[in-house]
Amino acid sequence: MQNNIIIISRSDTEASVPKIIVRARNDKESSSTIEAVRTHLLLRHSSFEVCLTTTEARSFTETNNELPFYLINRACSYKRPFVNNDFDYLRRSVRKTSCRVMYTATQITVSYDIEYLTTLYQEEHIDRVLQSLFKETDSYKIRDILPRIKFAYDYIITNVNYDNTFVRHSAYNALIEKTAVCEGCAQLLYRMLSMFGIPCRIITGRGLSENHAWNIVCIDGRWYNADVTWDLHKNALQRNLSLYDCFLIGGTQFAKHKRDAEFSSPEFLMEHPMAKENYR
Repeated sequence: MQNNIIIISRSDTEASVPKIIVRARNDKESSSTIEAVRTHLLLRHSSFEVCLTTTEARSFTETNNELPFYLINRACSYKRPFVNNDFDYLRRSVRKTSCRVMYTATQITVSYDIEYLTTLYQEEHIDRVLQSLFKETDSYKIRDILPRIKFAYDYIITNVNYDNTFVRHSAYNALIEKTAVCEGCAQLLYRMLSMFGIPCRIITGRGLSENHAWNIVCIDGRWYNADVTWDLHKNALQRNLSLYDCFLIGGTQFAKHKRDAEFSSPEFLMEHPMAKENYR
């Protein structure tokens, strides 16, 4: 039986992460193949292989060329409770995907080579430092949601400097090295709020006409913008100014921010209804 082989590669930069299903999906919408891909990604495996029957592959309604990337996207498209390094965080951690697809009449085999933003060692280091931080500060004893959000937000403002070399993009850079660009700051806020069980997303778009990343945070069913990078940068320049100009701001757009299309689509906004006013 003749084997057909496709070799394809895709790079995911801060400016062009592939469009994915942006809704947090239930585990029931996953499959054993997608769960296997997800596990490989969480463990930061640089090379791995998954096999699908052609029947399973057809259930995804993707072409053979697009199926490998669809599996990656689906693996990053649902969030589990009490996990702080999946969903948006995992999605942003996959930086380059290369794969070899071999298919026969009955089976499709996808061999992946993945480049990540962080290593497994760095992810484990982040976990240890955050767990220690939350324990030492008794953060889990904070009952109300606003003080919890402010704890994470203030920690980043106080301890992280903006990376003017534009090479540090990860939560590891922000937390351990104390310097990062907007992506690293947004990822660190995502992880810290997720540890509190507070729904949080990473939004990408344009800020002052430059590529930018920030967060939206859910309080009582409504979502608010939070741009910790701009507040920490302002704090470093002029400490006499308010640190909360970009903290829990209502509206789909807020001053000088413009979202990428996938985060301003009707589907996304239906899943993430924005508050009209700033949080009190």
